[in-house]
Amino acid sequence: MPPQLYVYERELELWTSNDAQRFFEAHGFDVSVFPIDQLNERWLPTDHLFLDNTTKKLFGFQYKALYHNGADFWKIDERQHAELQGYDWIYYGLSEMTSGRQSRDALNRLVIVPASFVYDSRLARDQFVQLGIPHFRWDSFYDGLVRCKYGRRVNSSQQLKDALWPSGVDVPYQIERIANDVFVVDVANENVAMFSSARR
Repeated sequence: MPPQLYVYERELELWTSNDAQRFFEAHGFDVSVFPIDQLNERWLPTDHLFLDNTTKKLFGFQYKALYHNGADFWKIDERQHAELQGYDWIYYGLSEMTSGRQSRDALNRLVIVPASFVYDSRLARDQFVQLGIPHFRWDSFYDGLVRCKYGRRVNSSQQLKDALWPSGVDVPYQIERIANDVFVVDVANENVAMFSSARR
């Protein structure tokens, strides 16, 4: 019997993206949402992001839906995983949602995992401990983001561009293929620019 999907990936992308926006707004941030296809050098709203020279945090998520076939797991695409290795600020957002009823709690049902682990086509919860794969829940990830443990610090529009389009990357707008949501968070000024594929 083929693996069964709990919740469609496109749905969990939208629910998780909405939940992230609500989280930042509830914490006093002004959130501006853009379609992810505007995340390119021509449209990058650096005037919105760099009102001053305080540190910003950049991070992104590649969401994965939960499957079951005797045990729960997430499917990992080999090509996409290889591409993610070039972006230390993009994380897997592994959804543990098993029902649409959980849509208002999508962010808290996310396991955040750096993409630095050795590729496997199926990733299961027990592999986190067995293989020593770091993983976080949203609250601890956000706390680490604020304390500069996670994500990438960017202090200028040039540093942001270098993080988005590192030298040696062949595809100029690869971000659209490997990230569902990209966030630039200005903690000091409580601003968030959120680029989302769920908002097209």
